[in-house]
Amino acid sequence: MDLVTLVISAILLLIVYYWFHRSETRLPPFPTRPLPILGNLLALKADTQSLFRTWRSEVGDMFSLYMGGTHVVVLNGYDLIKEALVTNGDVCSDRPPIFFDMATGIPKKGVIFASGNYWKEQRSVILSIFRTFGVSTNLLAEKIMDERNMLAEYLAS
Repeated sequence: MDLVTLVISAILLLIVYYWFHRSETRLPPFPTRPLPILGNLLALKADTQSLFRTWRSEVGDMFSLYMGGTHVVVLNGYDLIKEALVTNGDVCSDRPPIFFDMATGIPKKGVIFASGNYWKEQRSVILSIFRTFGVSTNLLAEKIMDERNMLAEYLAS
């Protein structure tokens, strides 16, 4: 191995190390130190509920994890979750970027992949169409009851 390759490898390793171990003071604390690339995935067990309870007692009601390369904030407790989803709902309501979307270049369009104001507009249009065709009414339930009654009559005869 020549010297240039060794120096480049050492520099890349240092960059990766500092990238994953930089001090992020605005983030909630980590219960365990994340590994490069894997993050906290190796620390997870099959029973994540008891593991999260343990981490909650050690770190507090809010803590951070790295799941692969994705930063995740775990919230515990009714008051904290209510504050995040109700009081600060506009901040916490968006979906994180999905690797598939970024890799394929498919934009966040339609009802399934959209988020934010675009999603609200799409949802209102689709709900109005559903109401027009009777999807939100009891029309479907009436059809099911009619079919059920016809089946019961057929089986009784």
